[in-house]
Amino acid sequence: MHLRYLNTLLSILLMILISACMNSQTSSGQSDTHKRSLIYSDPENYLEVMDKIDKHSKVAFRDYNDIFALFEKLNYTPEAWQSGVREVPRVYLSEIGNKWGPEKSKEISIENKKRLFFRGLAPLVLRSNELIMIDRSRLEKIRSSFNKNNSVGEKEKLWALKLAKLYKVDITDEQLTASALDELWARVDIVPVSLALAQ
Repeated sequence: MHLRYLNTLLSILLMILISACMNSQTSSGQSDTHKRSLIYSDPENYLEVMDKIDKHSKVAFRDYNDIFALFEKLNYTPEAWQSGVREVPRVYLSEIGNKWGPEKSKEISIENKKRLFFRGLAPLVLRSNELIMIDRSRLEKIRSSFNKNNSVGEKEKLWALKLAKLYKVDITDEQLTASALDELWARVDIVPVSLALAQ
């Protein structure tokens, strides 16, 4: 069951990364430095990230050393982790420059590639889990209302049906049932970050 959730989560993350790559390739008239950028914010405001862009900083970087410098500034380092600091800042790679692969990849050691990968992926996994929890909270209200009244409003029904389709819960004749909502409730759940990163 967790494998299905993990596949959904990784699909979302992959779409984000592919979108970032495509955006960088289609934008023109900008220097390569501006095409590679990070959007980040303080780790304390997890539920507000990306909702209001003015509360976030967009940072252009020339190469992977600039990313490590930002991680250092945010205390997002292996040393901090080993000392017990478990904060993961909101750092999202939003665009990837065209020269990143062929030119820069050879310069980066395997160890640093792993560090970049895991530190880049962890905030995306956390954000995906937050979005899942928002859906779960809304689903909980729908499920509770259905259990009391044996029905829900049309707007909530349509939303639940879309969610069921996303999570591959079979709903016959577009009708919500208590058992279908229970199955959906069991599926709409977060994936442990360690499991997502290990996969």
